[in-house]
Amino acid sequence: MVTYAHNQTLSGAGFQLVYPETGYLNRQSLLGFPKLIGAIDCTHIPITGPLGEHEADFVNRRSTHSINVQMTCDHQLMVTSVNAKWPGSVHDSRIFRESSLCRLFQQGRYDGILVGDRGYACMSFLMTPYGDPQSQSEARFNRALSTCRVRIEMNFGVIKARWNCLRGLRVKPERAGQILMACVVLRNIATIRKERAPHVPLVADDVVVPITVDHPTGTAVRWAITNQFFGVSRAAESAWGCVSIGEGLDPKRGWGGPKGGAD
Repeated sequence: MVTYAHNQTLSGAGFQLVYPETGYLNRQSLLGFPKLIGAIDCTHIPITGPLGEHEADFVNRRSTHSINVQMTCDHQLMVTSVNAKWPGSVHDSRIFRESSLCRLFQQGRYDGILVGDRGYACMSFLMTPYGDPQSQSEARFNRALSTCRVRIEMNFGVIKARWNCLRGLRVKPERAGQILMACVVLRNIATIRKERAPHVPLVADDVVVPITVDHPTGTAVRWAITNQFFGVSRAAESAWGCVSIGEGLDPKRGWGGPKGGAD
């Protein structure tokens, strides 16, 4: 099994974005995100191996050495892409901006959206939360996005809990990336075989440096999703009171409760 994972890693197999099953898209549409195909984030893998003349590049914001690894996953915690070649000092947004995954989305290869945190710029295919929600609709959007995005945080926790070596690798950065990707292959195999995952309590989100400049097309798409799936009139808001995310939501026409326009 380990040999298989190692060969898969070296061959590059298993790390292309895969389109999730239709049922996932429908279920997540109930949370207000039509065509949602996954969550994205980065996590740091500590390393203490020889870093050479570029040692400073691997110093992260916590003043420790690491590689910064980008992953995407689906609702079943299946990892659908990995980028493990960047040093710890590089910001999440740059890793995504310069990734082949971003280029594939820009080329229209995937008809769907990812969800991420404020460490990314809001783009037409990458939804991020409102920095300062100004309405109940925007607040509901943020809560729904957080519910979807937590999957990638859970995945990081499960992977690191299953393979404790990832809490500190004493190897060169290139080797650290290979080890990480082998662990991810094994993680996906375990998921397919429905093996029991270690229990990982949710922890508070890591502090991210927010991106203040969002793409105009991204903010337009975010507003459209907010307006269509989370926007109700003030009278409707009063009638609904505190409504749980997804309750009464029809992905074809918005909220299934009292009819009304957007905020």
